[in-house]
Amino acid sequence: KKVYKEKPESEIFFQDKSFIKNFKNRKFIAICIKDDNYSKIKPISSQNCADINTYRETIDLLIEKDFSVIRIGEPLMVEFNYTHPNFYDFTKNKNYYKLFFNAVQHSQFYMGTPGSHTLIPEYFQKTKVISNSCDFLYLNHSFSYNNLNMFKSCFSLVQKKILSFSEIFQNTDTLRIDRRTKKDFIFLNNSGLDILNLTKYFLTKKDNLDENHKRNLS
Repeated sequence: KKVYKEKPESEIFFQDKSFIKNFKNRKFIAICIKDDNYSKIKPISSQNCADINTYRETIDLLIEKDFSVIRIGEPLMVEFNYTHPNFYDFTKNKNYYKLFFNAVQHSQFYMGTPGSHTLIPEYFQKTKVISNSCDFLYLNHSFSYNNLNMFKSCFSLVQKKILSFSEIFQNTDTLRIDRRTKKDFIFLNNSGLDILNLTKYFLTKKDNLDENHKRNLS
């Protein structure tokens, strides 16, 4: 008699429609934090990268708020030690590419760093909470007033200070990625507290919008 070993949840999550139905009452959040490891196969701008560990307190908050958090990305992303029944890490899964799309599709909103991967939430019309951005000129990763976008701080090595928004927009070298050099500017990552406060603000805004929507329906 054959014994069939049950697949772990992370292997079949979002790949089977009947399985998705079992989770229809769960509130999912897709989170993708780009890091420098991807440079091993394709050169990328480190200015769009961040440390997943600075999102730990934010993940704690989301789980406390009864969300299930899904980390998406690709296998080269750094290891992240986080254990909770409502946290899923699909970055090392063999079906990571398909899981990326499906997780975003079934999430209430998307959270993470900027980059081309943030166009996928646009396809599914998902609200985005983007942190560690330095796209001051075009906002290529956010196309809706419903999104939130937090920039990295820009430190000028020449002036020896963090530049204000007005100073940034008066200097085309800070606005144009192709003109930036490490000799002139350093982009400082958002802190864990920055990201946590951004998330709290977004959740408050979301709760107010949801409440207004319920009132309009009643």
